[in-house]
Amino acid sequence: MQLEGKGAARYFDSWLGFPLPWKKDRMISKLPPHWISYPGRLKPKTERAKDATDPLNSLLNFCYGCLAARLEAIAISYGIDCSCTILHSDKENRASLTWDLIEPIRPVIDSNVLSFIKTRKLVPGDFVQQNNGVVKLSSEFSRLVSTAVDIPASIVGAGIQRYIKELK
Repeated sequence: MQLEGKGAARYFDSWLGFPLPWKKDRMISKLPPHWISYPGRLKPKTERAKDATDPLNSLLNFCYGCLAARLEAIAISYGIDCSCTILHSDKENRASLTWDLIEPIRPVIDSNVLSFIKTRKLVPGDFVQQNNGVVKLSSEFSRLVSTAVDIPASIVGAGIQRYIKELK
């Protein structure tokens, strides 16, 4: 694990046990234990955050993915090659630079997600668990989250502008 990964692991370790605010419902007793409170960022078997198996990581992945798509589109509009990277390892068919650009904005995303779940009780129907155990947001919930947890364009644009300035 590289320096960035070690820092991220420490950061997310501070979230361990964070209780998720579930709406009181008879289905709550049937939820897996790792859905009740935050189990950690990395899946034990793969040591990766991709393909979340719990609701909070699913929310984070969804929000990071939405932001990555925005950042990639903006970077390309500036003529930036998103396959070039500094922090993250370069992988085939991945715009690795967008994940570098997310890092300074990640605390804003995380704060928005935590604020959102503090003001809205979750219900089991907000999430869909696939046969392989991966947890995704339901279509309706993803629409709600994408507007409620949106990052202002000024913050997104400032991140890219800072990067372009450093390149010059």
